[in-house]
Amino acid sequence: MCEYCDVGDYYGTCKCTKTNELCMFVRRCVFEHKWLPIDMMDSCILREKKEIELMENEYIVRLEHKGELYVDMGEYTIKVKNPFDYKPDKVELVEVKGEYYVKGFEPKPKSKKTKKSKEE
Repeated sequence: MCEYCDVGDYYGTCKCTKTNELCMFVRRCVFEHKWLPIDMMDSCILREKKEIELMENEYIVRLEHKGELYVDMGEYTIKVKNPFDYKPDKVELVEVKGEYYVKGFEPKPKSKKTKKSKEE
């Protein structure tokens, strides 16, 4: 079994502790009344370990799915919108109002336009 798969009881669910979503690499066995891994569990991208040099505020991207990057933040994984046409190996993140964004694609603060007095 995967080290990130939190196996529930037979009538419950199995969750991935990295994404906090349902693990899609397990199945219920009706004969043994327990959860069993499927063969593809070995190919789970979240389990892959890559040696990538990281700078400050850079994090490893585990996978890309439906326009979202799953970024490894150490003990947990977060989803951020993917601004690229590909899956990068790592991204630099910035936090704006409690949400993370890829650096350079974060929302910009709205500038207040002031009316200039007309001088003739």
